[in-house]
Amino acid sequence: MPYLQHNDAQYRLAKGETRVGRGAGADLRVPPGAAPGDAADVALVAITIGEAGHASLRVDQGEAGVFVNGIPVGREPAPLLHGDRVVIDGCELRFADEAQAGTTQELPSQGEVRAATPSAGIGEARSRGRLVSLTDGREYAVPAEGLTLGRDAGCDVVVAATNVSRRHARIVPAPGGYELVDISTNGVFVNGDRVQGSLALARGDTVRLGPDEFRFYADPEPPVPQRSLTEVPSLQATAAIPAVKRPAGVSGATTSAAYSRGGAATVAVASSAPTPVDADQQSQALARGSESREAPPGRAGVSGWVWGALVALGAVIIYLVLQGR
Repeated sequence: MPYLQHNDAQYRLAKGETRVGRGAGADLRVPPGAAPGDAADVALVAITIGEAGHASLRVDQGEAGVFVNGIPVGREPAPLLHGDRVVIDGCELRFADEAQAGTTQELPSQGEVRAATPSAGIGEARSRGRLVSLTDGREYAVPAEGLTLGRDAGCDVVVAATNVSRRHARIVPAPGGYELVDISTNGVFVNGDRVQGSLALARGDTVRLGPDEFRFYADPEPPVPQRSLTEVPSLQATAAIPAVKRPAGVSGATTSAAYSRGGAATVAVASSAPTPVDADQQSQALARGSESREAPPGRAGVSGWVWGALVALGAVIIYLVLQGR
């Protein structure tokens, strides 16, 4: 007998017409225990079970809130099949038929069957795995907990055939992409070959269980965007530090001192490592130090100024002599 399932509860549907929803005059109110609604947008559908067991659904009121397998349903009757998902005003139900959920018929051996092997490019199937039915075009996304295929109405993908097990196969995310696991009696086939236990899936693989075929699709893993050094937060603060220019004649970078000249701060870096000098340079340095100690206050640096003036004067004299020629 056909029935509607909501969570673990089953509501049997007798032959003829059963009105389901929250609208006035509903025979089965969903969600169970919900108060009736009289507004025009409250959904009310009529599910009809024919003499031969064929089922259909028709919207009598509030068609904006009625979907079968994600497709909106209008006033025209839509066929209902075993395993169909029916949403009425946000309440999800599953339509099932006990006649379709009988025992699994084991198929006789078909001789030697080739074992399925992974297809090329299995590492490219990384995200948004999904199955697309080659029979009716329905698409089923593979969630993080996996996708179950079988004859039972509680499966994510329902195939109503006696040679399909109640729980036939599962597609689950794996470290390298997606994997198909066979848990059936009669087996599941990928690209025409039977799966031995489990198999990694590649984009474009064809999956067959019972009479139905599906195409598996997935997206490659998105590339990691390249970042420049200036985009790295830890380096942005470093890039903001101004460069320090070392004064001429100073080597090394071990000790820094700040001094002020004319009100402007300047950074001087002194080296802790001695610079090798020869004997003549050392004696000259000692002589200059002695002169600076003997010079009275205010006279330091006079000899350097005199020498500079003499050199400039000599240059002018030479220039005038050359011009006179």
